[in-house]
Amino acid sequence: MHEIRPTNMALNQQHRRHGVTLTEVLMSLMIMGIGVVSLATLFPISTLRVLEATNLTNSTVARFNAEGIIDSFPQMVHNPDGNSSTREAGKNYIVDPLGWHELLAQGVPTPVLYEYNRPATGAFAITRPPIAQQTRYLGDDPASPTLFTSIDIARRVANLQDTTTDFGEGFPDPDGADPTAYTKNGDGLVTGLTMPTEVDLAVFNLPTTDPAYQDPKGYQAVIFDVTGRYSEIRTIETVSGQTINWPSRPLPARYSSIVGLVRIERTEPFYSWMLTVRKRASGPANVDVVVFSKRDFNELSEQVYVGDLRRFTLGDDGVPGTAGDDLNNNGTDNDLAELGYPGADDEQNNRVTVDWDPALYSTVPEKPLLRRGGFVFDAANALWYRVLTIEEAPTATSAILALEKAISRDNTEDLIANNALDTGEDRNSDGVIDRGGLIIPRGVVAVFPLETKLLQ
Repeated sequence: MHEIRPTNMALNQQHRRHGVTLTEVLMSLMIMGIGVVSLATLFPISTLRVLEATNLTNSTVARFNAEGIIDSFPQMVHNPDGNSSTREAGKNYIVDPLGWHELLAQGVPTPVLYEYNRPATGAFAITRPPIAQQTRYLGDDPASPTLFTSIDIARRVANLQDTTTDFGEGFPDPDGADPTAYTKNGDGLVTGLTMPTEVDLAVFNLPTTDPAYQDPKGYQAVIFDVTGRYSEIRTIETVSGQTINWPSRPLPARYSSIVGLVRIERTEPFYSWMLTVRKRASGPANVDVVVFSKRDFNELSEQVYVGDLRRFTLGDDGVPGTAGDDLNNNGTDNDLAELGYPGADDEQNNRVTVDWDPALYSTVPEKPLLRRGGFVFDAANALWYRVLTIEEAPTATSAILALEKAISRDNTEDLIANNALDTGEDRNSDGVIDRGGLIIPRGVVAVFPLETKLLQ
């Protein structure tokens, strides 16, 4: 029998090494790199989308909370100062219980105006027309409040307190055999607990024993019963050494002999609200719920900036209406009443120039915090506009904002935009250009227009 041996060609085929060329490797790396880069760009985008979704969800909850308060206490909108003889018919104003109390706590005199550093003199002075005095109300009688009686109540009502920071926890009486761990009132109910030494209360800057203290930092104690199935939350009113106290709200009787774990935490007021109101002379009110994230309770956040809102801009012919035509048939061609008239070449406007030139103000203003998606407030008409884009401005101390919707009301008498009073512009015949200005509050995440609130 003959042995059959593979030929040289067969051996070469059996021992040939399979692989890829350098070109194929480079092409694979390029394709993989494109995929990795594309995937990496999704992470920051998804993070922003999550943040937007969180803001929208929480602001919606805050909006319904505010509307529930309004429906339960309609007087806070229709009689915001508790004076039944005024009722603020036909005016625009702010209802801001939280801002009122926060500014008072900072030592600001009675904060009856929602404004700061308004240019009151000069060529671009911002007047305050009677219908829009930028008045801030507590939503209650400030002399004798029945609803917003304290800063603590205002925080609980106007804040969405869904986030807390833990500052320590422990068992004041782990064995149920230490009566000195409890502070009790005359009825034998627990109004305070002595925390174990491993919970260092001094570092938390908790309330002192001053009886006038009203919890400015929102600290609270979560007290569990011995089973861990039930708990009570108490605002910490005073602290003395290692003892935390809440004398105004004793614990139920089942906590009188033994308690379980006690956790100290602080509520974080991420979301809060205020109301802007346009009250009709007949009584009904148009209300907007303005929701803030980490609101800046500072007068600087209420800076009034020079910013003229105009519903229309002149067309190519440079005159109101259409050149040479009497569109409104009043016997005068191109009078001011024809600005934006049907058939005119004037254009509807959604742009406004914000100016923070120090020369226009008595106190140098801060540069406004402008961002896409932010909000500006028309102080004259109590209307809110969302910023669509920020465009290049003619000076270093100004910016042109493109708004998400067309301007619905003028906030200036200078409708022709030439910084002069033209025929028909001086509606109140005072000889000066009345301007309303813009306020650009920090931290506004959403503005919710509510249905008309009727006087009840």
